[in-house]
Amino acid sequence: MSLSETFRRDDRDRQFADCGESVLLELVEIAYQPETQQAHETVETLERVAIPLQREGRTARGTGGHEQQELAAWRFRREDWPAAQSGKTRRILAADQRYRIVGEEFDTLGCVVVVRGERWA
Repeated sequence: MSLSETFRRDDRDRQFADCGESVLLELVEIAYQPETQQAHETVETLERVAIPLQREGRTARGTGGHEQQELAAWRFRREDWPAAQSGKTRRILAADQRYRIVGEEFDTLGCVVVVRGERWA
């Protein structure tokens, strides 16, 4: 690990200590039962520290202005964010709201990941 990367990780860890908030990360696996025609969720819940970045509300497309869509973003330490797995979805529970993950963006050194979510009922 280079000196620059070490400094960057140290700075990142100080930011998380100062500004981080606890959120719950849900890893969800959905199994469909053809006999009963029902789906069953299995949820694994992990507690993580994230830095909230932004929340915005806007009118959902195709609703004629009748429905609001709430979007939010968080910064996670790269090692705290699990890789996407086939057949599993990820959700975040933060500030008593549940968000489905709609995007993730990794920084160039791989120290942090910015995760975007859409409020999910």
